[in-house]
Amino acid sequence: MIYSREHGYLFVEARSTASTAIAKELVENHGGVAICHKHAEVHEAVQELGADEVARLFKFITVRNPLDIWVTRYYHLVRNFEGNYTNPAVLQVNGGWLTDYEQRSYDFVMETDATFSEFAQAFPHSLSYWLPHLEGCDHRLRYESLDADFAETLRRIGRAPARPIPAANVSRDKRPWPDYYDGPAQAVARRSKAKEMAALGYAFPDGWVGARPRTASGLLLRLDTALRERAPALKKAPRPSATEKGARLVAEARARAAARDAQGADAPAASTQGGA
Repeated sequence: MIYSREHGYLFVEARSTASTAIAKELVENHGGVAICHKHAEVHEAVQELGADEVARLFKFITVRNPLDIWVTRYYHLVRNFEGNYTNPAVLQVNGGWLTDYEQRSYDFVMETDATFSEFAQAFPHSLSYWLPHLEGCDHRLRYESLDADFAETLRRIGRAPARPIPAANVSRDKRPWPDYYDGPAQAVARRSKAKEMAALGYAFPDGWVGARPRTASGLLLRLDTALRERAPALKKAPRPSATEKGARLVAEARARAAARDAQGADAPAASTQGGA
């Protein structure tokens, strides 16, 4: 989190949204200083600066399409970004930020060499955008139009850009994020990322699978109820729970990884491909 008493602003650093680059620019050229911790929320600044001081500040944050962030998070798992996933100090049980769910998703990707789609299906609730970061913020900068939005933000605090925003933490070999979403991944994203997409003002791409018009949901529910009342003997097969489905996907991915390893042991060495 970056604060400037002189220029009257507070920048909330949301993960995977170019916040590192913005923070660096604010510190080097716009009188900013780091307070609290890197990904602190506004209520934490209140504890350090006081409610009156935080109330007068212009509070802004960067946002990014959660579907894009989800692919970036997958790459963080694949590369063990900054060694986080093997660092006991960042585990939530030790007072850090890394949840057991996220740690298990890392173990899964490492053990199975999972594709993004396999990862998304096995861990549909893996973190993308942390919505509590938005609470108390006055203004949002979009990752997709960062330079223009940052210039507008600076104008609001009486400043002007000193230079283009320098790049930081860039995934060099990452393909455009829509390329990673096959049909199963699209369906999972429709269910698990809808809240984040709506809160941040993003829309799912046209033509994605797994969509149902919201206006039809009530009609479908009434139709389903009527059919059950008229044909009580008609029973649907029980659907597997999320836990059962996740366990099945993990088992299938591990079996595929084992088959690839066995095939590699019996075949001449081949060059490896980058990417997911």
